[in-house]
Amino acid sequence: MTDVRDLARAPKDFSRGLRARDPEDLHRLKVPEAPPSLKRPIALLFLAMVVAPCVALYLYLALLISPQYESVSTFVIRGDVEHTANRLAGLLSSVSAVAATTHTQEAGMLARYLPERAFVESLSKKVDLKPIFARDDVDPFSRLNPAASSSGLAAYWRGHANLAVDPLSGIVTLKVRAFRPEDAQKINAAALETGEEMLNAVLDSSRRDAMRIAEQDKQRASEELEAVRSEVEAFRRSHALFDPQTEGSNTLALILDLRARRASMAAELQAALANLSPQAAQVRALKARLAALDEQIASLEADLAKGTDTTSIAALISAFDELNLKRAFAEQTYALSEMTLLRTQAEVERWHVYAVPVTPPDLPIESTSPRPLERAAHLFMVMSVLWGILSLLALGTAEHRQ
Repeated sequence: MTDVRDLARAPKDFSRGLRARDPEDLHRLKVPEAPPSLKRPIALLFLAMVVAPCVALYLYLALLISPQYESVSTFVIRGDVEHTANRLAGLLSSVSAVAATTHTQEAGMLARYLPERAFVESLSKKVDLKPIFARDDVDPFSRLNPAASSSGLAAYWRGHANLAVDPLSGIVTLKVRAFRPEDAQKINAAALETGEEMLNAVLDSSRRDAMRIAEQDKQRASEELEAVRSEVEAFRRSHALFDPQTEGSNTLALILDLRARRASMAAELQAALANLSPQAAQVRALKARLAALDEQIASLEADLAKGTDTTSIAALISAFDELNLKRAFAEQTYALSEMTLLRTQAEVERWHVYAVPVTPPDLPIESTSPRPLERAAHLFMVMSVLWGILSLLALGTAEHRQ
């Protein structure tokens, strides 16, 4: 048995074994080759799996599929909706429930509305889409079925239109594909106009709500004012007084005037008694006139204080003052509601959004699809990878058998 020390001892030519190989040694290396029995099948597999599908796809796309042209437009949503609604909400508490939508929300609404059938129906009123997408010179695989329903047209439209919104800048990009450049440009412009009309149609409901609330406030204030006026008129008729306060003031003024006349007449009587006897005709006349004044003053004072606590002149004046206060408040409320209605109408007329073009719909020069060379190249790369995997599996299996 070999000694362990002998095994651990390095050979004499160990240092020579570690030297670098000569370049000539590299030429003597042989790359393993596929067995001759597999060379032909692998080459045929490459032709059938890679070359033939790529050539067939290229010829199919280049000769059979009709080219399509893409028109691109970019725009931003602008308008006086947000600022106007905020001013109106701060000014009018009655319409504060009308919320202002931001431009990002409006762009999102447009992106959601674009693929819907309602949008396609509105767009078809401006541009007849069926004859454009169902042309006879278009290949049968790409064109629209002339007998397609509205739902079918909407599904076809989703494959030929795309709208993207940049959340940071708010720029909206609309892309529309058609089989002719001028058709793509025309549809893009019509879609832009239809989207703007849709956004303003949504605002119409907010306009109607704001006007409805303002009109309801005015109608309610008008009814309250009419009720208070009817109450005042009923009060006047039930007490046979046009204005208790005025009439009470007139009575008090008349009593004060009679009292002043009585004081003057009493002074005149005292002066007459100083020079004449009590039986003198002048003295008796003054006493009679003074008694008449006292009787008249007493009668007026009795009229002023007659009745119960609720029917006396003082009570009527107090009740009438309360009614006048209610009427003044109702009149002010009605005037404010009328002003609110006018200002609301002036404000909502300014509610409008615009699709401001950054770049208008362009007229495409070159077709954007089907791009046969690019798609054939993509297919070539994919199929080459699959072919390589299958070839390695075949070589490994053959080597294992040997």
